[in-house]
Amino acid sequence: MIKRLLLCFMAALMLCSLTGNAMASTIVWGNNASFGNVTLEAFDMSTGAVVQQFLAPNPIAVQDNGRGIAVVGTTIYYTTANSGNIYVTNTTTHADLGILVDTGLSGIASIAYDGTDLYVIPYNNGTGVFKYTTAGALIGNLLPGFGGNSQDGFEIANNNILMNHGDAIGPYDKYDLAGNLIQANFITPTFAPTGITFDGTNYFVSDIFNNAIATYDINGTFISHTVLGLPLPQNGNGRLLEDLSSLGNVPNNPPPGSVPEPGTMLLMGAGIAGAIFMRRRSQKAKA
Repeated sequence: MIKRLLLCFMAALMLCSLTGNAMASTIVWGNNASFGNVTLEAFDMSTGAVVQQFLAPNPIAVQDNGRGIAVVGTTIYYTTANSGNIYVTNTTTHADLGILVDTGLSGIASIAYDGTDLYVIPYNNGTGVFKYTTAGALIGNLLPGFGGNSQDGFEIANNNILMNHGDAIGPYDKYDLAGNLIQANFITPTFAPTGITFDGTNYFVSDIFNNAIATYDINGTFISHTVLGLPLPQNGNGRLLEDLSSLGNVPNNPPPGSVPEPGTMLLMGAGIAGAIFMRRRSQKAKA
């Protein structure tokens, strides 16, 4: 009996390890620039394959020009170039879940998530970084006057801000959350860069004009360049990923298929230990 329990425990450990490794590939989401048929997409970064692709479900947003995207669990927040609305949909149903909030901005270039709140960068307007709760309440202008025009590369990662120099203009500089420069030229793409996201391990940058996403390590060192697969969005412009988002950036935004928490394994071990204890106690009683 004890041997069987131990064998089951070992098998469970191996299965969890294999499952975690098999599903560890980062999924990166993107919002496409276009004039109509705004398309939201997700890619497997181990291959570049398209794993999801659908039109923005909101009837106003889909006719605009795609810009920002932030994925929080199964919820997608997305924006367009000619509206201050933060639109909402779902990674599973793709249903139109309405408008989170009308920010009053003329357009939103990028949107990011820090694990608690949303950060909004105005399009073509260097007036700062606006912070909202996921319920749509304005917290405030985090950094009034911060940034220039059309920062389409913006991310909150490791309690820092990563931001490029304009519309498809590199490099990305690193700032603290108060807007103080920590490191200029932290990531220096050799292409026109737009969206950037961080999955907790690596940074991913949109090579907007070459249908690709580049990967950089935590120190900003180039790792690889992944060409993205078919089908292309049917919007007349092909694939032009403006903003990117990925799960795993922050503690309560974990990547799907991650290895089971240590607590889960401890519970399994405790259950088996309890079973062994009860077995031995039963044997002693019979003796």
